[in-house]
Amino acid sequence: MTTPSDTEIAPPAGFDAHAFWAEHKGKITLYAALFAVALASFAIYQITTQRKLAEVQQAFAQAGTEEDFQQIVQKFPHTPAAGNAALLLAEKLRATKKYDESAAALRTLIEQYPEYPLVDGAWISLAATLEAQGKTDEALATYQQIVTKFSDRFTAPQALLAQAMILKGKGKPDEAKRIFENVKSQFPDSFFALEALQELQLLKK
Repeated sequence: MTTPSDTEIAPPAGFDAHAFWAEHKGKITLYAALFAVALASFAIYQITTQRKLAEVQQAFAQAGTEEDFQQIVQKFPHTPAAGNAALLLAEKLRATKKYDESAAALRTLIEQYPEYPLVDGAWISLAATLEAQGKTDEALATYQQIVTKFSDRFTAPQALLAQAMILKGKGKPDEAKRIFENVKSQFPDSFFALEALQELQLLKK
């Protein structure tokens, strides 16, 4: 019978740092260089982002004219800042009755930046611009698109009410009534439902 003392147990081989370095130094150097580049790139990105954010904030703080908002749109394309500036620009243009220019700015925003968080607001603004311009048929069609595209957003009941008011103005009370009823049933606890109820009561008089 053998005993522990009878059997020679070989100690585990130790870690040879020099041998490991000699075998893997190429990979280690490459990975270290890549990590350094990635770290530097991230730092530059962070600095650039912070600088751009500060620049945008300063631009908005100083903006007040059509030209100011146009510059923000051009300088920061495809960003929320550009979208916000485009909306404000369109509002200023509509306020001065530059309807074609206002609609053009909104269409550009909608077409070039469909993922803009407030793109439904751009659609509403476009419809309102067309309505102010007297293009009620185009406005009505645009409001209908808003209801279809943004049925789960705050702008949907707005668009429905706007449609109903246009139809009411066109002498189509029955069509307007159906939409007001729709607003009441779809958004029962909202301000829009209350407004729809008031309009329905007016139609009964």
